[in-house]
Amino acid sequence: MNDFFRFIPLIAVAVVAANVAVLYARANRLSARTPEKRSGYQKLVRTFALYFGGLTVVWAVGVSLGIAGVFAPPVPVSVMVPRSATVFDWCLLAAWALVLTRFSVWLYRQDGAAFLVAHGDLFDTFPRSALGVKVLWACMLTVGAISAIHQFSV
Repeated sequence: MNDFFRFIPLIAVAVVAANVAVLYARANRLSARTPEKRSGYQKLVRTFALYFGGLTVVWAVGVSLGIAGVFAPPVPVSVMVPRSATVFDWCLLAAWALVLTRFSVWLYRQDGAAFLVAHGDLFDTFPRSALGVKVLWACMLTVGAISAIHQFSV
């Protein structure tokens, strides 16, 4: 089982790359049907790849180099062994906070929710209203914040 945990960073990067590939293919297919939305689909795929993919690669490199603390998979596998946060963990948390804050400002203040609803067919399931997108994002941020607070308070 410990061997599996050593490959988690590589698996995570592969999963994100696969998601980008699926979104890219779906964006191309949808652009053929609705060419007026092409730039919006491309913007969403690029943004996902840049921010989510970029931070995933940074995390994977940090884990692989052994500089991650609380964000590293436990090796040996144990939830009982306390791990402390490293400088890398705090920097990665700050980077995620900046990205999530920027996305939240775009979503709530710059009509990002309406943009996502207009391009919601890029995703398998997606709220059909801007209010639904905002509520979903608020729930995701709440769960993420609780998780981060828990990870860094142990």
